[in-house]
Parts: sequence; C-alpha cells; structure tokens
Amino acid sequence: SQRQQILMQKVRSVLMEGFLYTNDELDHYASLLARDLKADYVSFDPTAYEKGITATEADLKDFYEANKKQYDRPERAKVRHILLRVQSADPQDDEKTKALLEGYRSDILSGKSKFGELAKKYSQDGGSKDRGGELGWITHGEMVKEFEDAVFALKKGEITKPFKTQYGYHIAQLEDYEKAHSSTFAEVRDQVLKQYKRQKAEEKIMALAE
Repeated sequence: SQRQQILMQKVRSVLMEGFLYTNDELDHYASLLARDLKADYVSFDPTAYEKGITATEADLKDFYEANKKQYDRPERAKVRHILLRVQSADPQDDEKTKALLEGYRSDILSGKSKFGELAKKYSQDGGSKDRGGELGWITHGEMVKEFEDAVFALKKGEITKPFKTQYGYHIAQLEDYEKAHSSTFAEVRDQVLKQYKRQKAEEKIMALAE
C-alpha cells in the first residue's frame, strides 16, 4: 500500500511539473519556428535622454536617502581557502583530514609552499580550486557561519587552523579586509547624479514607449 502511494505521488509530480505534447502540437510548433518574420521596431537609447535631465541638490539628496543602502559598504573580507572532504564517518578519517591541512598550513607558514599552489593541487572545492582557492570578497551572510566566524576573526595575512563546516575541513587565509563604511552624500554625489539621470531617462523611455 505504501509503495503504491509513493508511486502515485511520483506520477502526480511528473504530470504537474512537466509539459506533455501530442505529435500534432509538436509539428505545429515546428512549422511556426520555420517561418520568416519581418518586424519593425523602435530602439530608445537611455544615454540620449540623460543629457536633457537636470537635478537640483534637493532632488539628489532625496534620491540618495531613498537608496542609501546601496552606497554603504558592509564589512567584507577577501579570502582564499583549501577544502578537503572527509571520506567517511570514521573518526580516523576525520583526524587524517585535519592532519593533512595542518601540514599544508605549516608548509605555507614556513615558506616551503605557496597557498595558491597547494589549493590548485589538493583543494576539493571545484569552484575555487583552479583559481588557487580564491573566493574573492565575501560579506556576512554569504558563507556558512563556521566559515565566516573563522575568517572574520583573522588579521590580514593570517591563516586559520583547520576548521570544519558541512562541506568538510578548511584552512583559509585572509588576503585583505575592509571595515563597514557608511557613505555620506558628498562622497557619492557623482554616483548618485549618474544613477538619478539613468532612472529618470528610463522612466521617460517607458512613457514614450507606451
């Protein structure tokens, strides 16, 4: 009974999520694709409309206040890492993985090896391996908590001891760091003006297109 119920759930899932076509429908679609079409169009270039847009200081300040978050810079860290996955639930495999990373860390700190070279050779993170473990700039909320806690506790240039996440064991190096920065209108005025003009130009274009 349970087997039959699970089977019916799977069938329902296929029918609800998929699309079923008859041969006639497919033939009709093929004939539509084979048509030659002639179309007329009008293209609007936003930059052409930006030139005629003016803004008062009050306009720009209001725009800045409404979009302030995009001009603020959150705390962020530039990071690279090496990931090794634990092969089984055996505690010995766990210790073996940590020991390997401890060895890599020692080699890097002693100058025997470079972080990027070891990452390319041994890291099991397919997304960063070929870049020498480079993850680029990260901010809070982008990585799992254990990774962020380890990285944001470092000073520039330091390398973590092996630590565990749901993906395996890592060592990570803090390459650069920037504190959170809250912008002022004066700092970003030129950027605000550019974005203000672009938004107003796009609004004008939409009205003209309508």
